[in-house]
Amino acid sequence: MKHLLSLLLALCMLLSLCSGMALAAPAEAPRVLTDEDYALTDQVWAEIRALEQELKERNATRDQRIAAVADLVRNSVNYVEGSLEMDLDNLTWNTDQGIACMYPYDKDEEADRQGKPAPILPENLENYTHVSYAKKGYPSAVDIYVLGPWYAYDNSFNDNYGVGYYREFADKLSQASGGQYFVYRNTDVTIDVIADCLEKGAMVMIDSHGTYAYKSGRYRNYLRLSTGTGITNADYNNGNVYYDGGYSHGPAYMVTGTAITNHMEKDAPNSFVWLGICSGMRYESMFKPLMERGVESCMGYSRTISFEWDRYWLSAFSAALCEGKTVAEAAAAMKSKYGKWDRNTEYSYNTYDKAVDAGKAFPIFVSKEDSYPSSVTQDEYPMDLQNYQTVKSTWRLFGQEFTVTFEDGSGKVLQSQKVTAGSSVSYTGATPTKAYDTTNHYSFSGWVTKDGKTANLSSITADTVFYASFKATAHSYKETVISAGSCTAAGVVRYTCTACSYSYDASSSAAGHKAVTDKGYAATCTTDGLTDGSHCSVCNAVLEAQNVIPATGHSTVTDKGYAPGCTTPGMTDGSHCSVCHTVIAQQTVIPPTGHTEVVTPGRPAGCLSSGLTDGITCSVCNAVIQAQQPIARLGHDYLYTDNGDGTHNGICRRCNKTQNNKPHGFDSGICTDCGATEFTAPEVDEAITLRHSLNLASDISINYAVEAALLSSYDRFYLVCDIPVYEGNTRTGTNSVEVQPVLNGNYYYFTLTGITAVQIGDMVDATLHMEQNGVSFVSKVDSYSVASYAYAQMNKSNTSKALKSLCAELLRYGAMAQTYKNYRTNDPVDLNMTLDQLLLLSDLNAVTFANNNEEKNDLSNPSVTWIGKSLDLNSKVTLKYIFNPASFSGNPADLSLRVSFLNVKGETVNYTVTGAKVYNAAQGWYTFDLDSLLAAELRSVVSAAIYNGNTRVSKTLVYSPDTYGNGKSGALLDLCKALFAYSDTAKAFFANN
Repeated sequence: MKHLLSLLLALCMLLSLCSGMALAAPAEAPRVLTDEDYALTDQVWAEIRALEQELKERNATRDQRIAAVADLVRNSVNYVEGSLEMDLDNLTWNTDQGIACMYPYDKDEEADRQGKPAPILPENLENYTHVSYAKKGYPSAVDIYVLGPWYAYDNSFNDNYGVGYYREFADKLSQASGGQYFVYRNTDVTIDVIADCLEKGAMVMIDSHGTYAYKSGRYRNYLRLSTGTGITNADYNNGNVYYDGGYSHGPAYMVTGTAITNHMEKDAPNSFVWLGICSGMRYESMFKPLMERGVESCMGYSRTISFEWDRYWLSAFSAALCEGKTVAEAAAAMKSKYGKWDRNTEYSYNTYDKAVDAGKAFPIFVSKEDSYPSSVTQDEYPMDLQNYQTVKSTWRLFGQEFTVTFEDGSGKVLQSQKVTAGSSVSYTGATPTKAYDTTNHYSFSGWVTKDGKTANLSSITADTVFYASFKATAHSYKETVISAGSCTAAGVVRYTCTACSYSYDASSSAAGHKAVTDKGYAATCTTDGLTDGSHCSVCNAVLEAQNVIPATGHSTVTDKGYAPGCTTPGMTDGSHCSVCHTVIAQQTVIPPTGHTEVVTPGRPAGCLSSGLTDGITCSVCNAVIQAQQPIARLGHDYLYTDNGDGTHNGICRRCNKTQNNKPHGFDSGICTDCGATEFTAPEVDEAITLRHSLNLASDISINYAVEAALLSSYDRFYLVCDIPVYEGNTRTGTNSVEVQPVLNGNYYYFTLTGITAVQIGDMVDATLHMEQNGVSFVSKVDSYSVASYAYAQMNKSNTSKALKSLCAELLRYGAMAQTYKNYRTNDPVDLNMTLDQLLLLSDLNAVTFANNNEEKNDLSNPSVTWIGKSLDLNSKVTLKYIFNPASFSGNPADLSLRVSFLNVKGETVNYTVTGAKVYNAAQGWYTFDLDSLLAAELRSVVSAAIYNGNTRVSKTLVYSPDTYGNGKSGALLDLCKALFAYSDTAKAFFANN
């Protein structure tokens, strides 16, 4: 499980994250997510559950628990950077697989908040008698569907409370509608099954858990499923689906009405939907998309609903629908029998005000005649839903009549009748017929719809025309010869169908001649030939006469000769006939010519290149008469010069090739190349031990100390500190700093200053160098870092809490600086802090910045004017004062800056800064750098003015360094907050020490 630090440092930022921070990805077609897609996310949820248990055992506060979970999420393996969002109830984020996750802060607490709404007078019950129940809507379907997606995971969701009663109501409703009822439970209720039921059902009843969350600027309510089968990565977009894997008994998939309707291929059949879920009507995101896709009327609850009252209301409501009543009449009946809010007969909630104060649910109906009774669609508390509602919907489950017509296929009506919606119909007339044609004869095969599909006569839901369908059978003919023909005269044949007596006569073609080929033969070069001919084998008539083909004569072809070569003979031209191959002119042999020798010059050998001897070739055929032989390369002949640093340089005497910084190769202490004497490493003095400590009062520095008595025999000594150098996450070298000693009492002290915030975790290798009578000695290497000190202090049991807090804030400041400077971000200095140490940190969300930025009007016509001020966040926090001496006639170098502020003890400090620096030579801007503020004094209000000698030449400028944090954002804002949290802790520590 990844470390918890990052979010504890950045929790103050989360509430301001905008909803569009998820990283953009290339557009792709929606893809159904698989178990493999959820595998990494389920691993993260397992880590969250384990972390919750750990935090519970540690008695962590709610805010600490939220911060720790958020940190785990941000550091999880498939987290999409920048996608973390936090509202009042939930933490949400996206994964690389396209899954949007939701972590509710108070999963085990009451989700609905309680509170009394704005005063709304209850309706007069007499209003119910004035509603018009004129017929209006009927479904174009008859089947009833029951969906119970969450029963597998909650013992209270069983047949005694939920789907068992729903099945009983569905059975009665389907009998009344003339259809069937279907029940889907647990993981059978996929998002595609819900969409399919909405496309088919006259009435769809959903009994499950519901919830709500804030996303993309508004609240949405959700239906909870126990399976993600069929959910695509596109469904998770825009807050329409969330995944909560934090339940020990299985994951939950929360879907809005939009997510469901995106899986519908056609509109609902003007149907009714009962949302038996908590807060199903709390916002518009569940019912509105369903009604936009063909649902005429929808019912749900304003708040959390008890199982008992959902069942009571549904029993009375469905009984009224079975009697043919409208939704409005059924709603009035159920309220009259069981009351107008949840558990209204219990003693504690027997009045309207008590029910509202307790957050009890009211049933809410929305239809084409009932607008959503809340003017609040995005706020957290849509209190106006908690009211009596007069329902006006005239939707009925059944009762409409439809006309059914049977036609013979040619437009002739055979039968027409009226039937009630959902009833079956039958044809009682004579069997339809169709006359035969010249190709087929026909038999009746049944009834079909206009598009040719087999007719369903069992459930009529609209005005319908059925068409007679016929099976076509091709005629089967018997042939009868009426008159025969000859080779040149036609006959007559009669064709009669053996099944339907259809017949027709056809002329038979003349038999035609039966040709026999009289084979000819080809002419030759010297003899005539004959063409092919033919005659009739029946009447012997000559059909094609044979003709003589004259002799062709020879076709002469040249036999091309070729010239002789150096060693091969040639041949003269000749000729022959290409047809009969007779030789017309004979070819003769031409003798070979012999070689023409040419010398190929060789080349001498070089230092790195081989040479070649001369060779001989033929200039005509390129034959090699005498081959060239290789001459071996000579190699470099270097003259070496000692560099004095363990290497030498060389130059080749022949080609001037150089060889730089080649290490010496010693033999008996003498370099075999340049003759240099071998260097002997200084001896290590094992008695010398470096002690080290940290100075956090001003800049960040390391103090090294050595007992003076141990160094009394040495002529000279100094400390060399090797500090690593990084570019990003890559170490590129070492910066060596030489530090001179200062004697104080019995110790020599060496102070390494200039350590920047990003270097807090860098390990410094310190070595003491000593000389005695020209002989060099060194100490053992001492490896130490600022972070080493901080962790050591926090891990000691006797360290005060104030110092531990200072060390924790120092490490967080260093980690923020690493992020801002992109320096060793793969190894943040705070990575190894324990949970106890993390809890020492202050809340960055509480860090604020002052607004002390005033130029007093206390000097007329100043010769030096202020340009501005800024902070330099390097080794020391430096306050830079920028001014323009354009009207000053003297030398700006003679100017000084006088400042006044209160130190950590509350004492006034007066300080003078000399030596102005040119900040912008082109514009004539100068700066004074004030770096004397201690870490604990960074919130001190500093009064500053510029003097020429003892004469003030500028107005007084009042400023405090923490003003710099105003208006900053991103990593720089995080750095500023961490810096001043460190400063506040330092002030608390040094004020008492």
